[in-house]
Amino acid sequence: MKKLLSLVLALVMLIAIASIAVADENITLRVMMYDRGNTTTTYGTACDNFWTRWIQSEFGDPNGITVEYVPVPRTGDGEKVNTMMAGGTAPDIIFGYGSSTFMDYGKDGGLHRLNDLVEEYGPNLVEHLSDTFAYGTYEGDMWCLVAKRTRVGHYCTFIRTDWLEKLGYELQQDENGRYHMSIDDFTELLREAKVRDLDNTGMEIYPLGVMGAYDATQTRPIVYSFIDTAELTDEIRACYNEMSHPKP
Repeated sequence: MKKLLSLVLALVMLIAIASIAVADENITLRVMMYDRGNTTTTYGTACDNFWTRWIQSEFGDPNGITVEYVPVPRTGDGEKVNTMMAGGTAPDIIFGYGSSTFMDYGKDGGLHRLNDLVEEYGPNLVEHLSDTFAYGTYEGDMWCLVAKRTRVGHYCTFIRTDWLEKLGYELQQDENGRYHMSIDDFTELLREAKVRDLDNTGMEIYPLGVMGAYDATQTRPIVYSFIDTAELTDEIRACYNEMSHPKP
C-alpha cells in the first residue's frame, strides 16, 4: 500500500476548500512544506518558487487567502511535526507518510474532523479519492486524506542509444511500446561498453551509474530484475512491499 498511497493534506485540502466563498477579510492559511535541501538558485526555495507563487495567484488571491508555507526537513519530519503539534505551532495543513501518526493526532484532539467538510466542499475529492477514505478514517471519524500517487513507476533506467548503435544492438518493444532487453543482453552490453571505450576517451569507463536523492534506491530496477518471483513467499511479499511483484 505504501507504493500506491501517501498521506497528503496539502494540495488536496487546498482543492477541497477552493469552492468556499471569498472571505470578507483576508486570512492566512499556513501549510507545511517539505524542505529536502535540494533546490537551486534558479528554482528558488522550497517555500518560494514558481509553484508556490502559482498557488497563491490561482488559489489564494481569488479567495482572499494568503498561503504561508512552513518548511519542515524531510529527514526527521515526524519529530519536527510532533514538536509543533505539542507546542501549538503546527501549520493549519500538515502531511506525511504515516497513517498511525495522523490517527493519533485525531484521537488526541489535534486535528479537525473532516467528514462534514469533505461532504460539503470536496466533491472532487469524493469523486477521485473516495476509495482511499477508509485509510484516513478511524471509528467513523476522518482525520486525514490519503492521496493516490500520480505515478507508481518512479524509477527509470536510461541507456545511451548512440552506444547501442555502435554495438549493433537494437532495442525491442513490447505490445505497450515499452523498450526492454534481457538480463543477459544488458550484462553483455555493459561489459562491451566498458572494454571498448565507445567514446574513445582513453579513460577508465564506468558503463553504469545511478543518481537521485537516495542513490541506493536507484539500483532497484536492476536488482529487482534478478529476483525470482516464483521463490517469494507470502510472508516476504507482506514484509517487503517493494517486492510485491505479481505472482507468476
